[in-house]
Amino acid sequence: MQRFGGFGRVRVSADGRGVVSHAGVGLLREMAEKIGLVQAVSGALIDTYRTAVDAVIAQAVSGLADVTSTARACALLGRPRASHYRAQQPPAAPAQRPPRASPPNALSVAEQDQVITVLTNSRFCDKSVAQTWATLLDEGVNLASMSTMHRLLRLSGRAGDRRDQASYPTRARPELMATAPGQVWSWDITKLCAPDRGIYYDVYVSWTSTAATSSAGPSPPARAPRSLRT
Repeated sequence: MQRFGGFGRVRVSADGRGVVSHAGVGLLREMAEKIGLVQAVSGALIDTYRTAVDAVIAQAVSGLADVTSTARACALLGRPRASHYRAQQPPAAPAQRPPRASPPNALSVAEQDQVITVLTNSRFCDKSVAQTWATLLDEGVNLASMSTMHRLLRLSGRAGDRRDQASYPTRARPELMATAPGQVWSWDITKLCAPDRGIYYDVYVSWTSTAATSSAGPSPPARAPRSLRT
């Protein structure tokens, strides 16, 4: 018989012969609690059916509280009283604030249009709101506060940089295509160390679309089209 678990004098086997009778249920329960099986199964069930379990316990606490008391019912069923009271009184929805009344010194529609016209004319279109407000105030003109100017610009979609910005359309990357040898040429140059100290060789490489040639040494590069010669 192969034994895979045990505690004290209790033996449980998988061959069908180690059957536990009703008299051994207590010992089997003690063994399950000792090895942590009861806690593991309870945790798995609570995590899976937490919502349903909470609903059943809350209903049981409410029914038992009618007979005894809420504190006694929560203590017997293991439910915190704060959780029970919180479930009995769900949070109320936030109250909607009434719309703010227009202040008596609010600008009229004509005055708002005048502010936008001044901020977007040729004189102040390249200046910030602070510069425009200070310049007008030096001239004795007080159209609105800086915050009101910013608010009107946001409402009209002119907030931010109001100058005309140059736009550069997307351009296709130039490509060189060759249909025959010798139509497209390219070249490169690098330096290689010589056996003697302080001496380097210039390596020129020139190639066409279908062939490449290279030369090493102080001599000029391999023969290439006249447009690539220097």
